[in-house]
Amino acid sequence: MRVLLVEPDYKSKFPPLGLLKIGTFHKSRGDEVVFVRGMTEHEFWDRIYITALFSFHHEKIIKTILHYKTMLRGDISRIFVGGGYATLCPNNIYGETGIYPLKGLLDKPNMLGLGEESVDSMIPDYELLDDLHKNTGYDYGLKNCYFGYATRGCVNKCSFCAVPLLV
Repeated sequence: MRVLLVEPDYKSKFPPLGLLKIGTFHKSRGDEVVFVRGMTEHEFWDRIYITALFSFHHEKIIKTILHYKTMLRGDISRIFVGGGYATLCPNNIYGETGIYPLKGLLDKPNMLGLGEESVDSMIPDYELLDDLHKNTGYDYGLKNCYFGYATRGCVNKCSFCAVPLLV
């Protein structure tokens, strides 16, 4: 299977850990995995995963999703959208693309429909960042480090905060 992981080309200081974990899952199956930022040329992909992080990047996210939807000739069964914005505003994305996003964490079995265990518990495939840098020069500016969680979520339920909705 050929798998494309896409982060829209908005400014980002940190890599999309969810996509990197999906990369780990697919590589463990023997799939070919490519990570890009923005829009690529027309190639065949069995699956395309697109992250949608913040609502203030709405236009860029929608443009990216529609690009890949067109590339797959409207076959939305092969496009998966997730991330913070997708979890908080799935109807916005669905209304403009016809694709209903995955919401929340990939922490249950078979959420990608491939019989997988929890993707969220997998170690991100940081090698994909090396490939991105080698192919495009894009650099998150992080060297010799890994990300970890000391905690996830928040016990406070402030009326203005979306964190409880994301975990």
